[in-house]
Amino acid sequence: MLDQVKIVLVGTSHSGNIGSAARAMKVMGLNQLVLVDPQCEVDEQTLALAAGAGDIAQNAKIVGTLEAAVEDCGLVV
Repeated sequence: MLDQVKIVLVGTSHSGNIGSAARAMKVMGLNQLVLVDPQCEVDEQTLALAAGAGDIAQNAKIVGTLEAAVEDCGLVV
């Protein structure tokens, strides 16, 4: 069931926040990260703060709008 859960970050301006989110996701067994119009890129700081969850950060889907991020979701919280 957790494989159907997405975490969506909107307008992320600090790459470390992407890494921190990825790390928290990995601990909880989540792996779908979506970045909406990020203002930064996945970089060395992202991977450093991901601490073993770099795969989640590097495989994040990037979209332009929140609507695009959740278009295939049945429930959005």
